[in-house]
Amino acid sequence: MAPIEQLSPLTAPPAAVIATEKLHRRPVRRHDYEREARALRAVSRDLLSDPQELSSRIAQVACDLTGAPSAGISLITEAPSGEKHFSWVAMGGRYAKYLGGSTPLNHSPCGFTLYQDSAQLFACPGRFYESLTGADPELVEGLVVPIKGAHDLRLGTIWVASHGAGPEFDLEDARILGSLGDLFGAALELRRSRDAALQRAERMAQSAMDVAAASDRKSNSMATVAHELRNPLQPIITSVRALKLSNCSEPQSKLIGIIERQSERLSTLINQMLDVAKIERGDVTLDLQLVDVKNIISDAVESVGEQFRRKAQRFELFLPVGELTLRADAVMLSQALTNLLQNASKYTPDGGRITLEASQDGAELTVSVSDSGIGIPREAIGSLFSLYSRASNAGGEPGLGIGLWLVRYIVELHSGAVHVHSDGVGKGARFTLTLPRLTSPALSVCINRN
Repeated sequence: MAPIEQLSPLTAPPAAVIATEKLHRRPVRRHDYEREARALRAVSRDLLSDPQELSSRIAQVACDLTGAPSAGISLITEAPSGEKHFSWVAMGGRYAKYLGGSTPLNHSPCGFTLYQDSAQLFACPGRFYESLTGADPELVEGLVVPIKGAHDLRLGTIWVASHGAGPEFDLEDARILGSLGDLFGAALELRRSRDAALQRAERMAQSAMDVAAASDRKSNSMATVAHELRNPLQPIITSVRALKLSNCSEPQSKLIGIIERQSERLSTLINQMLDVAKIERGDVTLDLQLVDVKNIISDAVESVGEQFRRKAQRFELFLPVGELTLRADAVMLSQALTNLLQNASKYTPDGGRITLEASQDGAELTVSVSDSGIGIPREAIGSLFSLYSRASNAGGEPGLGIGLWLVRYIVELHSGAVHVHSDGVGKGARFTLTLPRLTSPALSVCINRN
C-alpha cells in the first residue's frame, strides 16, 4: 500500500459518465441501522486480522448492506518501477474473478473519486475508462467512496457496482460505504501502528542486547587491564616499603615518598576499576553481619590517616557514647567511608579541616563527612554520583569519577541513601549517609546488578 497526499489533476470524465447529481436526487431508502450495526460489530472483531481477509469480508458486507451484486476495495500501491496504481485487493460478488487486478491511478473512477475527495456515482464508466472496457458482466453503475487513514491521508476506495438489473444506488448506500471505508481505513492505520510499534520494540530490544554485550566487553577489558596493571605494581609498592626501612639520604627519602604516594594512588584507581567491572558483571556478594560501625569508621580513618598527615589537614571525629550497631557488610561499608574520606582530603587544601560525625536515631544511622575544601558547583550536584562524572572545578586532581559512584552503589545495596550539600565553589562540601540499622534478618545475601 502506498498512500498519497495529493493527486495530479485529472481529465474529468464526460457528463454522461459522471452521475453524481442523480445520487443526490434519488429518494433515499429507509435506514436499517440494526442490521448495519450487527455487520459492523462482526467486522470490528477482526480489525487486526490479515488485511486480505478483512478487506474481503468488508467487500462482502458492502454487497449485503447495499444489495449490490459486486463490490470491492481498491488500494493505492506502488510498482517496482515506482509507478502508483490501484490494486483490487478485495472483490465480492460477480467481480470476484478480478481479484488482484489493477487500474491506473490517474485514469480510473477510483482516481477521480479521490481527486474529488467525495463519493462519486458513475454510469457505464467503461465508455471512458479503457481499463474497465470489456468487464464481464458490464459495469452499468458504480458508486465509489474514498478510504482515508490518519490525517486524511488517501489510501484508496471502497465501491459497489450494478450490472443492469439494479439496484440504483442512493445516499444511504454512500453513507454505508463511508462507514465501511472508515472502518477499513482505521484497521489499516491500527495495523500499521502496531507493526511500527513491534519494529520499534524489536530495534530497542536489539539495541539493549548490543549495549549489554558492549558493556560486558568493556567490563571484561577493564578487568583485564586492571589486572595487568596491578601485577607489576604490587612488587613496586613492596620494594618501596623495603627501601623506606633502609638508611637513605634525605633526597632519596623524598624520592621514595613520591614513588610510594603515586603507587598508592595508582593502586586505588586500579582497585576501583576492578570494582566497577565486578559490579557490572553482577559479581557482587553482600555479606550482612551485625557490626559496630565505630570499628568500621576506625578502619577507614586509619587507611586515610597518612594522607591527612601529609597534607597537614586537621581531622575531627564525633561519635556518640556506646555502640553504633548495624547489620552491614563491614568490608564494603568501610570502602564507602574510605572513599568519602579520601575524596574530602583530595579536594581540601593543605591545612584544611575534615570532620566525620556519626549518630543514630531509632531505626536509622547517619554518618556525615564534611570538609573545608574547594566545594561543588551547583550544576554538578545532580550528576556527582554518576559513573565517570567529575565536577568542573576538580582541576588537575587525578581520578576517574568512580569513587562516589561506588559509595552510592554500596549504600543503596544496604537500602540506604547518600546525599551531598555544598554552598558553592570554595565553600566545602558535606556528604551524608543514611542507613537502616537492620536491613535484613539474613546473614548473607547475594546481590546482582539486576
